[in-house]
Amino acid sequence: MGNPTRVDAILYLPQSELKFVRAGQPVELRFDHLPGARFAGQVDELSLHEVRSVPAPLSALYGGPLPAQRQRDGRLQPQETLYWARVGLEHPQGWLVPGMCGRARITVEHSSLGQRVWHALAGLVRFGR
Repeated sequence: MGNPTRVDAILYLPQSELKFVRAGQPVELRFDHLPGARFAGQVDELSLHEVRSVPAPLSALYGGPLPAQRQRDGRLQPQETLYWARVGLEHPQGWLVPGMCGRARITVEHSSLGQRVWHALAGLVRFGR
């Protein structure tokens, strides 16, 4: 039996952001159904392969933030290249349940102004699908 006061959150990261994320980095999460509440965790694991489907609540087809297309097999394929990060959260209050959606902020290493400008400009060019 698992620890009932610990849950894993799965974050979906655009490929352009993946290079800034590492295991062990702190994460702050806020969930849509718990306004004002903040949860702290850390990146435990990063995917090595791109995400092939996203959950319906996260798909723009169902009001979520991720543009996706329904495939013949029924899965919702993201329209941009995404990877996932697993974040472990302690929640002794038991407020967090599977299927909740929200936003996350990952604390990454410091970068120079030039690096941030380059990253922003590189994000304007779309590669892939």
